[in-house]
Amino acid sequence: MPNSGRRGFVDPRRGDEGEFADELRQSLRKANRLRHLYDIFRGETKEPATYYENGGSAFDDPHKWASYLAASYPDQSAEFMNRADVEFTHHNLKQNSVIDFLAEEGISRRVSEELVGSWTERLLLTYHALYDSETGDTPGYDLLLAKARLFKSQSKLTYEYDELDLDGLEGRVTSFVRSHNKGDSRPLSIDCHDVGEEEYVLDFYQESARIAQPVFDIRRDGEEGNPLEPNIEYDSTYAVKTLSANIAHDGDTYEVTYSKALNNWNGLLERFSGDVLGWKDPFDDGRRKRTDTVEDVLESALDALDDEEATDDDVIDAVDKRVEEVSDRAMETDATEEVDESIDELEDIYESIELVGISVQGVEEALTDSFQVRSTATLRDWTDRNVSNSDSLKRVVEDADPASIGLVFRAHLRGADDPPEEFILQDGIWKSRAGGLSDAAKNRLKLLFRSHDE
Repeated sequence: MPNSGRRGFVDPRRGDEGEFADELRQSLRKANRLRHLYDIFRGETKEPATYYENGGSAFDDPHKWASYLAASYPDQSAEFMNRADVEFTHHNLKQNSVIDFLAEEGISRRVSEELVGSWTERLLLTYHALYDSETGDTPGYDLLLAKARLFKSQSKLTYEYDELDLDGLEGRVTSFVRSHNKGDSRPLSIDCHDVGEEEYVLDFYQESARIAQPVFDIRRDGEEGNPLEPNIEYDSTYAVKTLSANIAHDGDTYEVTYSKALNNWNGLLERFSGDVLGWKDPFDDGRRKRTDTVEDVLESALDALDDEEATDDDVIDAVDKRVEEVSDRAMETDATEEVDESIDELEDIYESIELVGISVQGVEEALTDSFQVRSTATLRDWTDRNVSNSDSLKRVVEDADPASIGLVFRAHLRGADDPPEEFILQDGIWKSRAGGLSDAAKNRLKLLFRSHDE
């Protein structure tokens, strides 16, 4: 579905010109930023570095530039503030992807990496590169958002498929959206971006449940000034949930990567995959992309289990050591810049990981059928209490297909004050147990078990 590079933005906060100028000044904070935005809108910009050398100290009087923007470019300024608040943040985008994009658009890395230090300033540089002062559009902006948002390491969830015909994909997407919106389902929009070389980025937007938001009545009535005793009313809004997907040809397979957990999206995406992409059961575990980090942990366990001299303690020690190595490697990567937790907080979370069981899928000796570990017990506790050969870990997995063997872990993935959650490593992927996992837990595991080459 074609997109213009500009969406309709509404800013209900904007009152009179003076009030809006104050909001602009509070949002952009510095005179050099306000002046840069003003120059962009009027189409008379200086070299990007000019605005940020010496911390922008060459520019003063933020009140003046905020007033100029409020008077001359109120709609464009409101759109910029919306984008700065909602879209262009470290929660949504990967910094390196934005910097690479800016370099392709002629913004030097000295400016984007050394002189500029905030996401608001990166958005200003993006406007500097893309904004058309004659039309008021920022062509290429939506594509930048899609690509940078997609590749956040902590959010990546990838599935693999054997084949796909990408010819005419945009037309099939448009037909699917029109068919969906003819019924009683919640409104849907999908932006389809052709990245090139058999690669597409899809942005899904769907209305979610109605939300009643408390507001002061003066905001609804458009009154100026603050009454001594304002009344509270409720304004109903229909929020829009978003999801991005990347479809790319990778050798013999096609990979589909999603920007976030698929909670509440599965039904729509299953229909979309069947009608548009021709894939049935798109989220079967068998389609999940294997990661070498998970395989490393499983291999350490399988090697120890195959060693005739190894004891149960040796098996557990081997797994614990490999999990520690994977955790250390995860915390040394740039991906930690994309999460809200500090390195110390992540270290505490990953140190809480304990091996609590072994499962064998589809056999009577499986953990879920005959071996239960609950509360604070660990697998080592169990092996200490069950010392006979018939109860050994080797007996549990005897003659089992390696792909059917799973390691069950428990950890405080949301933090020490929250209840622990359990997950399984099996056949090159991590997955939840029957009770599921919180979104926070999934993000921790995606970061932990990302591939070495990501």
